[in-house]
Amino acid sequence: MRKNFLVLAVFSSIVSIGCAKTLKKEAYPGGDVKREIFYQKPEKEKGDEKISLYFQAIYDIKRGRLQEAETKLEKLISESKNKKEEIGFPPYFELALLKYRLKKQTEASKILDESEEKAKTEKDFENLYALRMRLGENDKAILALEKAFEKFSQNQRLFRTLISELMKQGQVEKAKDIAKKYTERNKNDATGFVIYGELLKFTGEKDKAEENFKRAIELGFLNEQVVSELLEIYKEKGEIMKAIEISENFIKESNEIAIKRQLVDLLLEAGETEKALSYMYEITREIDEPEIMLDFARVLLKAKKPAEVIRITQEIEGKLNDQESKDIAILFRAYALYELKKYEEALKEFEKIEENSKFYSNAIAGKIDSLREISPDKAIKYGLEVTSRVLTPEVMQSLIFAFREKEDYDSAFEILDFSIKKFDKNKDLLYTKAILHYEVGDIKKALETADLLFEISSQDPHSLNLKGYMMIEYIIEEKRKTGFYDTNKLDEARKLIEEALKRRPKDPYIIDSLGWYFFAKGDIEKAEEMIRKAYEMKPDDAVIAEHLADILVLKNEEEKALELYKTGLQKGKPKGYDRIRIERKIKELEHKIRAKIKK
Repeated sequence: MRKNFLVLAVFSSIVSIGCAKTLKKEAYPGGDVKREIFYQKPEKEKGDEKISLYFQAIYDIKRGRLQEAETKLEKLISESKNKKEEIGFPPYFELALLKYRLKKQTEASKILDESEEKAKTEKDFENLYALRMRLGENDKAILALEKAFEKFSQNQRLFRTLISELMKQGQVEKAKDIAKKYTERNKNDATGFVIYGELLKFTGEKDKAEENFKRAIELGFLNEQVVSELLEIYKEKGEIMKAIEISENFIKESNEIAIKRQLVDLLLEAGETEKALSYMYEITREIDEPEIMLDFARVLLKAKKPAEVIRITQEIEGKLNDQESKDIAILFRAYALYELKKYEEALKEFEKIEENSKFYSNAIAGKIDSLREISPDKAIKYGLEVTSRVLTPEVMQSLIFAFREKEDYDSAFEILDFSIKKFDKNKDLLYTKAILHYEVGDIKKALETADLLFEISSQDPHSLNLKGYMMIEYIIEEKRKTGFYDTNKLDEARKLIEEALKRRPKDPYIIDSLGWYFFAKGDIEKAEEMIRKAYEMKPDDAVIAEHLADILVLKNEEEKALELYKTGLQKGKPKGYDRIRIERKIKELEHKIRAKIKK
């Protein structure tokens, strides 16, 4: 949480070192010295006498005659009390300040209590606050600011200082209450809405925070700070498209590189890879530095352009200043080689990362993945050896997938259960567990695991989609057993998937899940429309191909369905129950087609 700090003047603004006769009226903020010192103006002669005494004390202070000044101010205050003449704030405050300078803190505090009763102007309260802070009376300092805020609720400087002090004291709810009052009393001050929005965001009230940031923008407060605050809220809520919209609107007005880089990642998350790349190209044209090109390589890797990743990392590796950046370049190149199925070359790159590197565990995981493609047994052997010294979620996940490659699900689950206990609430491991339960045909446990993941990551599109899809699979399984399905549960699954789709509108897996909902509901035409769209985006996924083939079977397009089943089996290389299920469907359909031909 950003805090705004205000340095306030402690001394009186009467700074002239001339005599009282030459002091300008403007020396005190109000302009009229008599009016500032005397709230009830006395007779001229008496008033002049007391004004003279006051300025004599001020003159003594400037000359370093502190004891003499103390005596004069004490006399002035004592006489005014005896004669019941009302004098203003400055004499009391100057005496309190003088006592502080003379290290008489207890006396200073007592006089400051009296001066607070006489404070009238914004400057009076600012001086009270500053001296209270010097005395270490933080609570009283805040009370002075609160009184000032109630009297001068349009003073932004007082407001910001009060919020800052309340936050430093940990009084967050009180700070929120003050900020709310400020926005209600100053409806056209964008800064108030920004500060209130930050406080609401700090306490997790994202929707209200969003409203305040948007109000600040409406009032013309459109800058990187507010946009960044909104982007953070939208990302936490999973509202990626809203984040993209505000980012694009902002960079039309202000070409901020920081926002543009955030926009690139948002577009990648939304599946808008080409658009993300176009913005990244713009950034590299504006800033041609090795670190920016390294980030460009990261974006290219996510955009599935491995050849370009290899070219760029080779060009910039020698230009990077620190070893950490060089290791990142090596990792990107290794991942790119893996994507190109050049597993031996990928292994060599992963092996360049030294054990003292921050990214050593990532390199070990990449090495296990590469070995898995060459020989699952070698991957398992190496993985089991290396986990004695490198035990991270990434490494364990790679080892689990090596066992999965051999369809050794018992070992995979054994390692998975151990890893989940060790790395509590790790989202990737829970997701993997749900998928493995699905692959062995245990839909109930897959759904239970998806529920656990959803509890800790309810806004994540992958969690939303996983739970929604597993609910549909469970409903379909129950329908096969009983002939009925729970329409309420099916609708709940749809809502989860639609929420996921709002966050990632071009994700083929989420589109497929929504199509599978329509399939379960019996709307075959709509199911085909959605699943065909997903298949066009991801033609090498076995389950998406299977879903489209299932629809074609219902439409009596059996030969096309058979071709799709076989394509999915060949390209997607499904494991476990997925493979067994698709192989069974192929056999059943081949038998059915042959039977038709014989007739």
